[in-house]
Amino acid sequence: MWLVLFIWITTVAACPDNCICPATSNQVSCDGGQFEDIPRGLPPSISTLDLSNNDLMTLSSTSLVSLRSVINFKLKNNDIVQIHDGAFQPMQSLQTLDLSGNALTELNQHSLQGPSSLMHLDLSKNNLQSIEGAFAKMSELSRLELSDNRLTRITEFTFRDLSSLRYLLLSGNQISQVDKKAFRKLEKLMYLVLKGNPIGDVPRYQFNSLFLSYVDMSECGLTKIPRGLPNSIRYLQLRRNNMTTIHRHSFQDCSYISILVLDENGLSSIQERAFEHMTYLQQLWLNNNLLRAIPKPLPSSLQRILMDSNLLDNVTNVFPKNSQLNTLSFMGNTISHLSHDALSELQQLKSLDLSNNQLEHIYGHSFNNNSQLRTLQLSKNPLQYFHSRAFYGLTNLRTLSLAYVHTQVSMYWDIFQDIGKITQLDLDSSPYVIQAIMHSDELLSGLSSVEDLSMQSSDINSLRSDFPEKFPNLLVLHLSSARWHCDTQLLWLRIWLLSTEVQIDNKEDIRCFTPRDLHNKAFIHIDDSEFAVATPGSVTLPPTSQLTTFTTDPQRATTPPARVPQEEEGEDSYEDESESKTFDLEDIYEDLGTREDRFPFIPGLDKKTLPPPTSKELSWEEILSRSSDVPTEGPPYAMQNDNLSLQTKPASDFLGPVPTPSASTTDQAGSPMMLIIIVTSVLTVVIAAVLIATIVYFSRKGNNGCTSGRGSTKSGSPSKRSSNGSGMYQNGIKYKHRQDVLYFMPGEDSTTDSLQTNASTKDANMALYRPYRVNSIETADFSIQCIPQTTFQRIDLMHRHKFSDEG
Repeated sequence: MWLVLFIWITTVAACPDNCICPATSNQVSCDGGQFEDIPRGLPPSISTLDLSNNDLMTLSSTSLVSLRSVINFKLKNNDIVQIHDGAFQPMQSLQTLDLSGNALTELNQHSLQGPSSLMHLDLSKNNLQSIEGAFAKMSELSRLELSDNRLTRITEFTFRDLSSLRYLLLSGNQISQVDKKAFRKLEKLMYLVLKGNPIGDVPRYQFNSLFLSYVDMSECGLTKIPRGLPNSIRYLQLRRNNMTTIHRHSFQDCSYISILVLDENGLSSIQERAFEHMTYLQQLWLNNNLLRAIPKPLPSSLQRILMDSNLLDNVTNVFPKNSQLNTLSFMGNTISHLSHDALSELQQLKSLDLSNNQLEHIYGHSFNNNSQLRTLQLSKNPLQYFHSRAFYGLTNLRTLSLAYVHTQVSMYWDIFQDIGKITQLDLDSSPYVIQAIMHSDELLSGLSSVEDLSMQSSDINSLRSDFPEKFPNLLVLHLSSARWHCDTQLLWLRIWLLSTEVQIDNKEDIRCFTPRDLHNKAFIHIDDSEFAVATPGSVTLPPTSQLTTFTTDPQRATTPPARVPQEEEGEDSYEDESESKTFDLEDIYEDLGTREDRFPFIPGLDKKTLPPPTSKELSWEEILSRSSDVPTEGPPYAMQNDNLSLQTKPASDFLGPVPTPSASTTDQAGSPMMLIIIVTSVLTVVIAAVLIATIVYFSRKGNNGCTSGRGSTKSGSPSKRSSNGSGMYQNGIKYKHRQDVLYFMPGEDSTTDSLQTNASTKDANMALYRPYRVNSIETADFSIQCIPQTTFQRIDLMHRHKFSDEG
């Protein structure tokens, strides 16, 4: 015991000031001790000495005499400008020497002479300009780092004596001349980095190493693939050069390459069969080039292709049969079309990135053969249509990103039915996508497995109260919005935030936007009573999106139709089940804001005629009374065609469901002012009804815009007919699924309605048009029935000549 204590006392006493000398090891650290010379009094048996980050400037021939036992010596980040000849001669046990981050400008053959067992030498981040002969007799050196110096030339003799060298790092110098025999003596070389030197094209390198597997010649000013590279190379980095074309035989000497990086070269052309001999190629990196097509043919051995930020505008089936591809990235191109069979050969695909492109349609069965796909990125696309069975086949999908989609989207109800295992869903900054999903029980039913849901920065102002039930497996929720409207309909969210076990990021950041008295207050700090008094009509609400989710079944419509189809004698008729005559001012103001400040189906109505609302709702008569160009009949009108039957819903169905009045609104009904308003409204309704009935009577009698008639196009060509009687709802319109489709569509001028022709569409149920006016009549036979003349203010003369006098 006394002996141990004596040794400990002796060791502590031998440790210099500003150094750490652990008694249990032979390592001494004097890092940052402000030493200007090698400290005295160091323990005699140390194996590791760290003198980094000090103020050493010179290593004299006697400075290191006491360090004979040191194996690892760190001198990085000092101010060493000179090493005297033979300074390291006493350090015969030295194996690792770190002199990086100093101010050395030159090394001669005697500067590092002495340690014959040196294996790792780091001279990076100095100012070295000459190193000729500096590595003589270093036959054991395995790793040499010379990056970030001022070297300009590598000769045949620079590394002649380094027969054991495996790692050579020369990046970030000014090397413009490399002798073609510079690496010939490095018979064990495995790792060569020449990145960031203005080398340019060398006629042909000479390598004798059979072990060279990694070469990095990025940023070397190359205009073509270097010649003379050994066949042993597995990883070739040629990033940021000046190669514009890859020729057919460029890689014939490197057939065993498994990873090839050609990013940021300005490549505009890759000749066919350029990769023909690369039968072991597994990863191909072509990011940030000017390529307009996927190179072909591709080796079937490929597992990863990255072509981000090119000029691709479509993806076609160019992949080989039995492809092993598992990762495919086309982020940041201009892809607007993904052919239905583009990915059919990629049965092993696990990750697909199509984000930041120009995709508008995701067609049905596009992923039929990609059952192994686990991650699908579709963010930052102007997506508009998700066709039926858009994700069919993705039975193992786990992560789906629809973030940063700022366009209005239309979704078939069944698109999520085939991805029941999805666990991560990203909807950040995609308000239209969120609302389309949240308005559909069918869409939500396919997302019940989601565990991690992100809806940040989405500007939604409300959330359905059964949200927790729709996501029963939710573990993590990222939820933020700048538009929350804290009325009683959102009270459940506050209660849930306080009680749920779901991990929610930054609950404090979930704050009210409206009403004014709750603006910027965190949900979790608002009392229930404050929510109760926050009526929906207290302020003008921020706009919300009224979206349509398509369905082939009327019972599955996301916005339930107010009219139920009744089939009678082969034609469609409708029975009105909704007599709602009030409209949501929030939606009126949204439509006024998105259609040049005009109410979509009432000419002359704009924001100027709608003063700040005092209640949440307006009746149809009140809306009409504020229009400067009032139709004498309400918005519903009908059109019929031999091939088609259309019927609109009441205008309230276009604006969305009418919210239930809050308690505070109901309490006002007993006030004298409210009684006057009610009496006035009743009288207005009666007068309007009489006027409407009178106008309808005379318009029918006088054949004024309401007479049924058959017409034909000028060409007189026969119309296409179909016996398919299946129907569907879209934006409140019931129509037949047939080839010739007549539909309503908003025009450029909301005050001028015209009948125009447009190409018929076979897949009309995917068209997203709001029913404001007729915009497509191409069939040879058609009939127009009961269109009030006041509804269509005028029909453009340029289109009238297309109809016969009979029509």
